[in-house]
Amino acid sequence: MLKLIKENKIVKNAFWFGKRAFVFYVLLFFVVSFFGNKQEALFKAKVASVDRLNPGSFKYLMDFSSGEAEPQKDLFQDYLHYYRKVAEYIPNRDDAFGLSGFCYYYLGQEYQAKKAYKKALEINKYFFWHYYNLAVIHFKNGQYEEVAALLKKALDIKPKMAVMVMLTSKIYNDIFGSVESLGDKPTESLGEGYADARRMLVLSYYHLKDFENMLQVAEYSFRTKADPTMDFYFYAGLAAYEMKQYGRAIQIFQEMAEKNPLSCEAFHYIGLSARALGREDVARGALRQAERLRKKHTSYERINIEDKIKVQFF
Repeated sequence: MLKLIKENKIVKNAFWFGKRAFVFYVLLFFVVSFFGNKQEALFKAKVASVDRLNPGSFKYLMDFSSGEAEPQKDLFQDYLHYYRKVAEYIPNRDDAFGLSGFCYYYLGQEYQAKKAYKKALEINKYFFWHYYNLAVIHFKNGQYEEVAALLKKALDIKPKMAVMVMLTSKIYNDIFGSVESLGDKPTESLGEGYADARRMLVLSYYHLKDFENMLQVAEYSFRTKADPTMDFYFYAGLAAYEMKQYGRAIQIFQEMAEKNPLSCEAFHYIGLSARALGREDVARGALRQAERLRKKHTSYERINIEDKIKVQFF
């Protein structure tokens, strides 16, 4: 065999390359193993580092979100430090960026909060609360075009998708596990979130003077019973009134008055719409009733809701 190799040049060269290829692959195996073990060790070290930063209890976040606790900057700073490290070491965690945005916001760092929510949306475009919270920040700043763009996308997401994201997230489960009985809180809060998202969307259209879209969203909301309050009847009627569709406005406000006979807003706009149509007798009667109700009952503010909505994580 050795004689054949020595005499045959091609075979000799092949044998020479074969020996070196074998050595190369053996070296490659050891290099890959070395770096693979190094990467694994590095990842384990990062996980250990994150675990050391774990606040231990997330009950404060639940209490704060339920309105049972006042803002405490030192606690928010601890949570922020933890979520930032999670996002740094595991950069595909949209929930870590979302909770970082939540903490930034209540620490008064609005720019960083927006940046964190935008990053969360780059990673996961199918989580309602990322859109909602970013929209709340823009809404409070009067940036209504941004609000409308965000909330149209948010409202296209099915609620069960948001619930699924939360229930399969370790970060959310750490928070939810801090209370004895979670019950249906995530689902109930989500229902309220969708209703408030529609309120912000409708009022953004109002401020943008896009009354056609305002009417469409508001009418859909009360026809589908998306919210138990009278808000969307009012918004739909107001949109019709602003578009000078006075007959339609009267019809919507009459429905509102039938459901809530103590609504001074309903009678007020019935009166104004009737007057615009030249029906002065109807107008005077409705406006008198509105004034009587206004003296007896506090009128509910349905336009300026900036103080009623808040950034929340569920």
